[in-house]
Amino acid sequence: MTSVDRTPASEAPAPRWSSRYACLMASIGAVSVLVPAVSGAIDFFAGSVLMPTAALLGAIFVGWIAPRELMRDELPEPSETMFRFWRFLMRFAAPLAVAAILALGIDQKFGFGLNAFIAGVGAK
Repeated sequence: MTSVDRTPASEAPAPRWSSRYACLMASIGAVSVLVPAVSGAIDFFAGSVLMPTAALLGAIFVGWIAPRELMRDELPEPSETMFRFWRFLMRFAAPLAVAAILALGIDQKFGFGLNAFIAGVGAK
């Protein structure tokens, strides 16, 4: 088991932002307010690309990379059967579902035909 530094948040040093970073964030915010297309692009990228990608990577990490014992220690309440079911979902179902959400979100923006294909299959 590795030792982890458990410094309370109240004692942690405050993040130091450089003036360049602050100017960059302020500029992005100002441009997104003044130019609606930029705001839509940021919204699409954050909501349809970054969030599903983070969820996909999280599911892959929890299901395939993190040791089983560590996950069991983090989830002590469920029975062994429920834990196995949860682990199966994290390994197989969650990555597939989140990958589908990612693909459909990108397809909705760029129109590769995946949404239309699924709608056509459902109509038959």
